[in-house]
Amino acid sequence: MRVTESYRFNNYYNNQQRVSGGMNDVLGQINSGLKIKFGNEDPTAFINTLRLDQEINTLKQTTSNMTSAQKFANHTDTTLNDITTSLDKFKTKLIYAASESHSSTSYGAIATELEGIRDHLMALANTNINGEFLFSGSATSVKPISEDGTYNGNDLDIEALTASDVRQAYNVTGQELFLGQDSDYSKKITTNVVLYNQRELHPDVMDPVDIADDPKEVYITAEDTIRDLVGDNDLDETNDGNYNFYVSGTQSSGKTFKDVISVPTDNTVDSLLKQIGEAYGNTSNNQVVDVQLNNGRIEITDLQQGSSKLDFHMFGSNTANNDVDALVASGAQIKEFTKSPYQYVPTMQSVTAMQDQFDPNRHQINSSLRTDEKVAEETTPLGDILPSEVDHINFSGTDTTGAAVNVNLAVAGSNVDDLLTSIEANFGNVNASITKDGKIQIDDKSTTGNFAITLEAQDAANNPVTGFGNDVASMQRVEFEHEDSYLRSNVAQVVSATNEYAKDTTKLSEVASGGTMVGTTLDLDYTDISGTERSATITFNAGNVQVDVDSDKDGAVDSTFNVLNAEYNDANTNGSYDIGEEIQTQPDEMTYKQLEDVVAMLTTNQIPAAGDRTDYNANADAATARMDVFIDQNGKLTLKDTAVADTNVRFAMSDANSGDFGAPASSMSFMENNALTVDDVHIDMFSMIDEAIESVRRGFKRPDGEGHPDMQRSVGIQNLLDQFEHVFDHTVRKHTEIGATSQSFDYQISRNETLEVHTKTLRSDIIDVDYAEAVMNLNQLQLNYEAMLSSMSKIQKLSLVNYL
Repeated sequence: MRVTESYRFNNYYNNQQRVSGGMNDVLGQINSGLKIKFGNEDPTAFINTLRLDQEINTLKQTTSNMTSAQKFANHTDTTLNDITTSLDKFKTKLIYAASESHSSTSYGAIATELEGIRDHLMALANTNINGEFLFSGSATSVKPISEDGTYNGNDLDIEALTASDVRQAYNVTGQELFLGQDSDYSKKITTNVVLYNQRELHPDVMDPVDIADDPKEVYITAEDTIRDLVGDNDLDETNDGNYNFYVSGTQSSGKTFKDVISVPTDNTVDSLLKQIGEAYGNTSNNQVVDVQLNNGRIEITDLQQGSSKLDFHMFGSNTANNDVDALVASGAQIKEFTKSPYQYVPTMQSVTAMQDQFDPNRHQINSSLRTDEKVAEETTPLGDILPSEVDHINFSGTDTTGAAVNVNLAVAGSNVDDLLTSIEANFGNVNASITKDGKIQIDDKSTTGNFAITLEAQDAANNPVTGFGNDVASMQRVEFEHEDSYLRSNVAQVVSATNEYAKDTTKLSEVASGGTMVGTTLDLDYTDISGTERSATITFNAGNVQVDVDSDKDGAVDSTFNVLNAEYNDANTNGSYDIGEEIQTQPDEMTYKQLEDVVAMLTTNQIPAAGDRTDYNANADAATARMDVFIDQNGKLTLKDTAVADTNVRFAMSDANSGDFGAPASSMSFMENNALTVDDVHIDMFSMIDEAIESVRRGFKRPDGEGHPDMQRSVGIQNLLDQFEHVFDHTVRKHTEIGATSQSFDYQISRNETLEVHTKTLRSDIIDVDYAEAVMNLNQLQLNYEAMLSSMSKIQKLSLVNYL
């Protein structure tokens, strides 16, 4: 076959282009360090490279995120270390205050030291790093703790991306640190009236053997008798029969109870303690609470961990009567086990003086005179103590000579001293005074035994009206605590199923005993923003929640409205719903927000027209703009008058059955004269700190309901030590958790860095050039190219002449 010049040229040109292109490709790889420049060169390598690039970028980003988060966690760790150190110092000072006797000056000095530690703890709690507060949750720009200890942050975690679609929290919120809860702790409560052996305290009246002994304050023990606990008026140990103990409270499950325990006076106190335990559900095979005496106080510990619901109230009487108002009004003997400074709600029209069992010539009116939680003094006007409908007080009975007495004392223009003077002027040879807890005490100096007195509140037409309060036997019928523009309840609203504090969206039935509100009636006694005294009831009927308002407290209902769902869709006859239509709230669907709206409307006198949806919403909006009603950080219902610094509003809300031991136990409670909390599942660090400082300053080592009225609710230094052990343990746990978080980030950062190296290696294997191999390829191509040029040069020189 003849080879033409054209064929030879084309073949040469193609070979030259191929080899030249190969050399250019290899030179490009050497220059760029990459095997390919475009996806079409090697689609598989290109796709794998893109995937690995994404993984490398993700690893770099997560490493950066975790490095920043670890710095935040490390700052938190360091701060928590300082907090635990400060708490330990605080606890040490508290132990010193509790373990030795100190003068008032010494107590004051210790309290001042504790205040310094508190201020340091407050500063640590508000630690700010690079413009971010450590303990505010996700609201890092918000200062977490106010001066009064209120937490202002949220309970949301800050999270860092640690891997694709994997996040890890790296903060400790103030909600869990300062207001957290520990499910492995139990609630413990205590009475605050010190119980002494009455036989030892009054041997001249009660002890036939050692009648001449000096009185001694000896704590009651479980082995002592009921007679030793409650006292007697004679030396006969066998003539007293049974004594009645009126017990009410809440079990671990949230179920409420009340019972009258009748115990023979020759039984031991231990038998009473066992029956109290049985009221909580104790059996011979299962103990749910531990009931015992501790330094003369009844102490109850919940054996179920993680529950905050335990509650207790008890009083005793030598008389049996399910109506506690009638019991107290009759002048029956009353034995108190808890005392509180709270202002009672007037529930009695009259009250008869009780004869002292140890001194038959001493009588006492068992209704303390108070005004806004303060014990009345002799100069206190009666108008500040009694409801506005009381025009005068009627005194009836017999004087020391046996003559009948029936006189009136006008409330207007009179004070407590006028009341005492009137008693002395009309009842013969008596001396009237007011005790430190506000009760009227009358001493019959004639010793004739004729003296008897009953006080009755009357209106201008001489009709009896409710004027006296049953602060001795009432557990729930007391006003919310008043301070400036705030009114605060003292009973936390705890969800039965979760033990968490209720929120605005929580249904009342989720907190109520038995899980239902049906059949419950709440009595409300209040003074509105204008200073007008009013009352109302909220009745949870089977199909609605009805509010009845007595606007002038004359006993007649002046207006009625039903609670409505503000944003609820009403069912049509065909079962469908129309958006915007409203229905009446069902009793077990009512939320705390709806209750708060009702309370706001009542206290601002914004009463909606019955059945008017538009008016209901308008009144609720207007009321809540003035009266802010909410559940605080400790689960307690709170009212704040936003318009004034010191509100006129006074407010009480209780179950209508609370004063009747013949009726079912209360479904709900908001405010109580109940046992004090020694320790709880929930903590409030700064509240505990403030209480400890005040207790040390006042030298209160243990609960003392008969001490200073403003310290009746203090658990005392000894019990606060238990609380601080809990707070310290809780803080150490959080410190440990954030330390573990920091270490976890350290491990994950190291792991990410290793993964990044491995991923880069894989990427390099796929896309990066092997320079040695590339140079060898280039050299081979160059040799091939040169050989090709040489061959072509020789071929081009051949001709027929040369051949011949």
